[in-house]
Amino acid sequence: MPEQKQNFEKILITVLLGVSSWLFLCSFTMADPDLWGHTLYGIRAIEQGVLVERTDPFSYTAGGDTWINHEWATEYEFGWLWTHFGNAGLLAWKFVILGGMMTWLTWQLCKTESNLGARLMLFTFTTLCLGNFVVYVRPQLVTFLLFPIFLTILRRTWESWTNFIWLLPILTVIWVNHHGGFLAGVALIGYFTGLAWLRAWRDRSEFTAAVKFTGVSLASISATLITPYGFELHRMLLTHLGTDQVVREWQAVWVVGFSWVYVTPFLILFFAITLSRNWKWVDLLTLSLIAVQAAVHLRHIALLCLAEMVILPIFLTEAVRRAFPQLCQRWGAPESARLRWSGVLVTLSFLFFLQVRGAVPLWQSGLKPWDIAVETTSGVPGMPTRAVRYLNDHKLHGNIVTDYGWAQFVIWQTFPESKVGFDGRYRTVYSALLEQEFLAFQRSGVEQPPNTPFLDKYPTQIALLPDETGPVPYLEQRLDWKRIYRDGQASIYVRTDLLSPSQSNEMQVEVPVIDGLKWEIFPTSRTTGTKIAE
Repeated sequence: MPEQKQNFEKILITVLLGVSSWLFLCSFTMADPDLWGHTLYGIRAIEQGVLVERTDPFSYTAGGDTWINHEWATEYEFGWLWTHFGNAGLLAWKFVILGGMMTWLTWQLCKTESNLGARLMLFTFTTLCLGNFVVYVRPQLVTFLLFPIFLTILRRTWESWTNFIWLLPILTVIWVNHHGGFLAGVALIGYFTGLAWLRAWRDRSEFTAAVKFTGVSLASISATLITPYGFELHRMLLTHLGTDQVVREWQAVWVVGFSWVYVTPFLILFFAITLSRNWKWVDLLTLSLIAVQAAVHLRHIALLCLAEMVILPIFLTEAVRRAFPQLCQRWGAPESARLRWSGVLVTLSFLFFLQVRGAVPLWQSGLKPWDIAVETTSGVPGMPTRAVRYLNDHKLHGNIVTDYGWAQFVIWQTFPESKVGFDGRYRTVYSALLEQEFLAFQRSGVEQPPNTPFLDKYPTQIALLPDETGPVPYLEQRLDWKRIYRDGQASIYVRTDLLSPSQSNEMQVEVPVIDGLKWEIFPTSRTTGTKIAE
């Protein structure tokens, strides 16, 4: 009976930690720079009665070119939910996805023989780290749900064959239409298939399992073709993956700057590797490979956290026992229930304190926990709401070049009167040459040549740029461009040939009176150029 009581207590605490982690991850939501685009594309598809738009209608540099919208299903869901329920619909989508993720992780953790110390450590640091990645409503959340499911099923099947593995091709169909992270799932299947053949080479009795893994792998690869694009999607992804990325999440950990939040998953893994003696080579190799990917690409740190929740509990338990033997013995005693619950409450209080501290500025701006916040004073992910209102209020329309992180916000606010030069869809629409020309403009400065292709090769008419970036001092040197607006966050330049001589002479730079509000609520306006907004 005492043992059963302790097991029940452990399960109860684990469930409480899982629910608390879910509430923490859902307690604050910001608008991702691409949320305007994701929602608008879904709205337009619904209005037109199609699954996807095949050509680009939004840019003046690639208008009419083929558009491979690999996240179309998520966007269709966003468009439908926002149309019918507003921001509450988008938030419900996020909460359900994260709820599924935390339910799976909590259930799997309850099935392990890990101790309370390891569970507290994993829940606390995984929650803190994931909070930086799930603060947005974005298609990537589907990857965060499906990646640990794939890893769990594959790892369990590695130990003892289960037909549940045949769910993976079905889940791949869902994944491939929601987010490009499906490549991680297919890579996991291929990885375990390769290991299965290596094991079969050493032990002929494992030959049948290797053949079955191969069947699952082939079925999953075939499932990636069940999209509106078929092989076109794969061709686009191959060209996209071979390109250097300027997006922060695709950069290496040592490039983006030190942060304890990002470093902690590596420290936990090092702690477990150093002190645990019962590692299985398949687990050590798997986590090591994911850790390498996480170090090279910041975005994959979230996958490392999820992989640790699946694989690390037993090994971390041993490491904790070796590092703190007396403490573990005391915590594990039947009479120490009060001590265990005190530790849990301290952990939950710590998470609550961090969340309240981060939410206070939003509450002071009038936002509620169930609002989707838009930051309006800094660069990406802040949005230039004041500058775009200036364009619309003064009926300044045309071909706009802006930061790629601002572009889909600008599309939402100004389309169809205006079009953009480049946006966050990257290679799904734009060619490699166009991308390089845009990035060269982003890096421009006074040392650049008199002409830049993006301004002079294409019919660019308006430049909406973050202050104190390369293009701003560059445009200050251009006599054929005039700054008409600045607010400390953004500046607007127009070609002088768009202005009459009297306007050019009389127009002064307008510096608006800032109201002091740093936060607004998504979408900050409903000027979408769709029937929904009319």
